Amino acid sequence: MYTYCHYCFTSKTIPEGAEYVESLGCYVTDFEKHPLKFEFLYVSEDSVLPNELRDNPHIAYYVDNFDEMIEKEKVLYQFIAPDGTNVRVAFLMIDGVVVEIKEKDFSKEL
Repeated sequence: MYTYCHYCFTSKTIPEGAEYVESLGCYVTDFEKHPLKFEFLYVSEDSVLPNELRDNPHIAYYVDNFDEMIEKEKVLYQFIAPDGTNVRVAFLMIDGVVVEIKEKDFSKEL
């Protein structure tokens, strides 16, 4: 199952209201605070994130088949969310588009 999470625009400058994520070397806004769930991202020169994230927007989904997706798609970068939730996150390249996936157990919502 896939559920829309957010859409991310890259920025050449640090976006207003962005917080620095030291473990990733980037500044990011909180998509939960935007009415259309837009996120804005500035990737620092010394970031661990790949250039594909610096140069391209991406769309993010919550998925329940995380392992299956990272096995069949090109993984650009994978990590544990730095917000303390222990959620697995990966950036994939699918049909030339950068896609972020976040692991989610949809059965817990029933």
